[in-house]
Amino acid sequence: MSLLLSTILLSSAAATTPEVVDILGISFPIPKIGDYKCQKVQLNGSYESKTISRPEGDRHFFVYTPAVTQVRALVLNLHHLSGDCQLFRKQSCIVNAADKNGWLVVTPCGLPGLLGLNSWNAGSCCQTDKTIDDYGFMKDIIALLLPTNHIPVYAVGYSNVSGVITGGEEGLEACRESYQPSAGARLGHVHGLLDPFVPYYFGPTSLVFHFPSVPNDMNTWAVKFNCDGTTKTSRGLIFDFIEWRNCQNGSEVKLVRNNIGSHFWWEVDDFSTSSFAINMLED
Repeated sequence: MSLLLSTILLSSAAATTPEVVDILGISFPIPKIGDYKCQKVQLNGSYESKTISRPEGDRHFFVYTPAVTQVRALVLNLHHLSGDCQLFRKQSCIVNAADKNGWLVVTPCGLPGLLGLNSWNAGSCCQTDKTIDDYGFMKDIIALLLPTNHIPVYAVGYSNVSGVITGGEEGLEACRESYQPSAGARLGHVHGLLDPFVPYYFGPTSLVFHFPSVPNDMNTWAVKFNCDGTTKTSRGLIFDFIEWRNCQNGSEVKLVRNNIGSHFWWEVDDFSTSSFAINMLED
């Protein structure tokens, strides 16, 4: 099976009206995920809720089957810390491109972890029960849905789950030692320069959770893809677009840096995180 990797750490300042989430009696404003308009789009395919048994118990996920005769790729659509899989099916807006591109879009459900919030085990963060194997969960989903088909598999996610996709420091170590990229592998990343939770360069949480710096993360993968240097363009003073050049076998490595952004999702006229993710996945 060909694994095409697209990692979206959607960490930037939100331009949407925040929702209020209550955590342990304390109210926190968080941005609405994705473009609100896209969540109202009529889909032509069908959703199905599925459950598989795993050592940690029953695991649940949603599958969107596109209205096409041939499925061309499987996309894992992975929610953030505290996210809700049922809501995230449409919140990320990835599913809106499924019919056009022939994507089987799978939205897995995380389990309660840090502060009782739905979490993913990305090694150092954020699932407190380290016996939970979310990698195994996703492998089981792929094996169930694609028992014989050799089609690309993508992963797209926000915040905590981006650590699952690239694996933080543990993932970078595995990348350096054993990862062999498939032809056409893709890595896309959006990050806020002022992110206090997953610092762009370094911060207190870098020590606690062993977060690599974003440049170290991206450069490590770019080396594996045998890329040669970078090209940077800017859109105003806020967004920098960094693309690695001449990557091997049609691979792509792209970084969008929001120079005033924190750990939120950005949807404005100048830049759409959802559109960036979709464009990274499209052929």
